[in-house]
Amino acid sequence: MTDHQYKVMIVDDIEENRMLLETILEDDFDLSFAASGKECLDSIAGEKPDLILLDITMPDMDGYEVCRKVVVTDCHPPVIFVSALASAEERLAGFEAGGDDYLAKPVDDTELFRKVNKSLENRSENLKLQSSASDAMNIAMEAMVSSSELGMLNQFMRDTAVAKTYAVLGDALLGVMKNFGLNCCLQFRVSGKNLNIACTNDSLEAKLFNKLQGGEKLVDFGARTIVNSEHAAILAKNMPTEDDAKYGRLKDHMSVLIDAVESKVVSLQISLDMSEQRNVMIGDLVEANDHQLSSIRKLLSEREESTKDIMRAVISGVEASLFSLGLDDDQENSLMQMLDAGQDKIENLPDFNNEIEASFLTAKNALISLLSSEH
Repeated sequence: MTDHQYKVMIVDDIEENRMLLETILEDDFDLSFAASGKECLDSIAGEKPDLILLDITMPDMDGYEVCRKVVVTDCHPPVIFVSALASAEERLAGFEAGGDDYLAKPVDDTELFRKVNKSLENRSENLKLQSSASDAMNIAMEAMVSSSELGMLNQFMRDTAVAKTYAVLGDALLGVMKNFGLNCCLQFRVSGKNLNIACTNDSLEAKLFNKLQGGEKLVDFGARTIVNSEHAAILAKNMPTEDDAKYGRLKDHMSVLIDAVESKVVSLQISLDMSEQRNVMIGDLVEANDHQLSSIRKLLSEREESTKDIMRAVISGVEASLFSLGLDDDQENSLMQMLDAGQDKIENLPDFNNEIEASFLTAKNALISLLSSEH
């Protein structure tokens, strides 16, 4: 008797035929019996035989019809016809019905064992091939899924490279996690504050983030997994705990994502700090520029007024001295006209304040534009 006994079902409407086959096979196989085609079909699901020895000539349903129905069942065991009808046409009909082999009655013991063992070996080999094909298909599907997930990770890296705000970064991270089939929430930890995304500040998720801040990188509790870093954390709330391979793969992806997010958060914080410092510097420069412009405008106005006062005093002095110069009327009139014309020119000198102010404004705007440039 072998360590593993194959199950063989004997189907024959004549009890003596069933008993004969039982006597030959009972020491080597686990046997079951059916006295009709219907009984065979009714019991095959529960028995799950590895092989059926099937008579052809039976009432109600012959062996050919039984075989055609057996080979489409879930267990679809091989069928060896055992019949006194052994002509070439009958053998061909058995193969056309789906039979695996054919034995003529009366049965030869050696031939029976040879054909039974051959059919069982073929079935075992076929099952192994089917299992290998299934494994290969599963591996191929797993590889396709992994490749798709890696593509999502690469796309996330590209999206975060151009992200300029925490909101954009958070949307990108939630998007890739959703593509992985995970329901998540996030926390960014910047400038001493916690920015929660997809959960409120007083939610259990936020409290859990705060509790685990500064703790282990990876924390599992049931279907929930948290990945931590100094400046960010991700909480997945529906991890596939029933699928070990997917569960482990997604945790690996989350670890990669948190490392990328950590680098981006630090980069964003540096950029925002520099932007704030730049804005302060621009404000200081603008204030200093406006103060300097005001001082120059005041100085020019004072000098212009002083020049006009000096010219007026000169003209008044000349007019007062005309009588002592001994000039005739025409000479006096000519000199006075010259002095009046000079005074008019001084009074009508162009106002350079506006031109100077316009130049300062142009320089100020150029400086602001330069400092505000991201490059």
